[in-house]
Amino acid sequence: MMAFFWQRALLVSLAAAVSVYADMKLDCGTDFVTLVWTEGRSRADTSLFRLGNCFPTSFSATEAVFSVDFDDCDFRRIVTGDRMMFTNDLTYSSDSTPLSFSHPVVCAYERPEDWYPRLYAPIFNTYGLGDLEFHFGLMNADFSGPAESTSFPLGSFIPIMASVAQESHQPLLLFLQECVAATTPELQPESTLYPIIANEGCLVDSLVSRSKFEPRQKSSELHLSLQAFRFGLGEEVFIHCKLMAWDPNSLDNTKKACHYVKEHGWEQLDNSASRYLCACCESDCKSRRVRSLASGKRGMAQQAVLGPLTITDCQFQRVPDHSVMMTHLYLGVIILAVFATPVANADIKVVCAKDSIIILWRISEELVPHAARLFLGTCMPSGLNVLPTGEGEVVFNYKLADCKFKRLMKGKNIFFQNELTYRPQPRSKPAAFLYPIECVYKRPEGWIPAFLNPASGISEGRGSLVFHMALLNDELTSVAKTNVVPLGSFMPIWAAVEQKSHQPLLLLIEECVANASPELEPGSHVHPIITNKGCLSDSRKGNSMFLPRYQSSAVTLYLQAFQLGFGEEVYIHCKLVAWDPEVFDEGKKACHYKKESESWELLDDPSRSAICSCCDSTCKSRNKRGVDWETNAFSHNSVLGPLIIMDSSTNSVSGGPV
Repeated sequence: MMAFFWQRALLVSLAAAVSVYADMKLDCGTDFVTLVWTEGRSRADTSLFRLGNCFPTSFSATEAVFSVDFDDCDFRRIVTGDRMMFTNDLTYSSDSTPLSFSHPVVCAYERPEDWYPRLYAPIFNTYGLGDLEFHFGLMNADFSGPAESTSFPLGSFIPIMASVAQESHQPLLLFLQECVAATTPELQPESTLYPIIANEGCLVDSLVSRSKFEPRQKSSELHLSLQAFRFGLGEEVFIHCKLMAWDPNSLDNTKKACHYVKEHGWEQLDNSASRYLCACCESDCKSRRVRSLASGKRGMAQQAVLGPLTITDCQFQRVPDHSVMMTHLYLGVIILAVFATPVANADIKVVCAKDSIIILWRISEELVPHAARLFLGTCMPSGLNVLPTGEGEVVFNYKLADCKFKRLMKGKNIFFQNELTYRPQPRSKPAAFLYPIECVYKRPEGWIPAFLNPASGISEGRGSLVFHMALLNDELTSVAKTNVVPLGSFMPIWAAVEQKSHQPLLLLIEECVANASPELEPGSHVHPIITNKGCLSDSRKGNSMFLPRYQSSAVTLYLQAFQLGFGEEVYIHCKLVAWDPEVFDEGKKACHYKKESESWELLDDPSRSAICSCCDSTCKSRNKRGVDWETNAFSHNSVLGPLIIMDSSTNSVSGGPV
């Protein structure tokens, strides 16, 4: 890797055509160079010598010394075949004399066997960060502005709005996956909890109240009308929720917004035809791990806490606490029927087992023919025994996971609550008889809902994407081993985005130009490659094309080497965009021109190639879904280079760092 030699050079003056003789000693190290220039005549001022853009490290009346690294002084690197060369120019220029010249400086090495172009920062290895800002707040009655009060009468509605600021992101759908009420802003093992939304988006409170999700005004917002409950009556109450931003086209039983409509059962807010997604609300909605999003910095989920708010009982009337003691309870109660029904003087016995419940309800002879209208929550009787007296004994034997039992945490106990009802009329009508059922168990030590990690009323989540862009070899199997490309040959340019825990993403190249500089300046001469929001304009006049995708998160541009800057460094400047795979429009597409059909074709779905018809005019973006060039969201500007386009007829080659 070392090169040591003396050079005796005949230098031709570019300005005055004056010949001078000088000695140059060049010592090429592994990653540095030492150059000593000895001037044979006294006409030159050695302080005016430059190696690239570097001044002499030291100089005397007859000698200029440079000791620099290859990373300095604008050294260029050329990789061809088995050779690696670092090139620069030693120059001299003076205003006081006509003497000036330029002399090439070259250090050549054998190419290491394991060498390949490193990801050039920031040229190859680029990344973008996408910010999401979540909001969670109390609203006024019509959701037109913030609430003016945090006090709500018992039974009234608490309007809650959750939203995510989409900015330049692809369209997002906002969900509330979990919500509980507590009397503290931070959850502790001994905290008393009241479940509101559970089971991945099921508004369980709607089973026992008039709580509901309101119709959406926009996909990025969710309005919840929560009926004020007795939990924490007169105390400070805090609502702890997990907010999730998700793909509007990828709903499943873990990404949904479901509420219970008394007349119809479970309904899916965003698509009534997809109510089957809510079927698991009364059992267990399992997560799809492949698409799950981890909360935290890299996910699109966020914990938030709303409060404090206060629920008041305007009539100052408290409802008796019908506590059921543990295990075997025998209750004799006198029941006031709302309507004239033969349910008076009911005798109810409740047995609370480990994870199930048995209820024996003794009913009058008049009620036996109507036993099918008796319910425990949503469950009908397990059996009916007619006694010799003509009376009946109704049996309910169910798991606590059935019948829509409600679980409530208070202090060191867990309560399972439900209601026994008699409904002589359809369910849409009020029950003629209602009696509370409750089983109490000791709360496991250290228990706390796993998803909860309190945040603030306005919270933020960050999702990061890593973009890549590289020149591939001819077989498209790895990174290219040379940055020299013959004119007319093809340059396979690969771009990709790392999906990590994100929902599925489609990688698009929205704009690309070639330039002789790694930085675009006003007035720069550029060669357009991709323009007009994803139109491969270079395919119109050449043979460039997009290759078929092997995965949505990557795209390969098969670019034919063009006539721009022969023997000079060429840089490809591109704007990469990660987008929703299901949403194509004039502003989000990948189109190339097919000469055989003389028409533009959409890479990802030729049947929708009409989207590309604007490529010969002006393709307009949808402003609400647009991604600005300057944003750091789901788009990123990347530069590939330098590349050397070689005219094989003249073998004119120059180079630079890969």
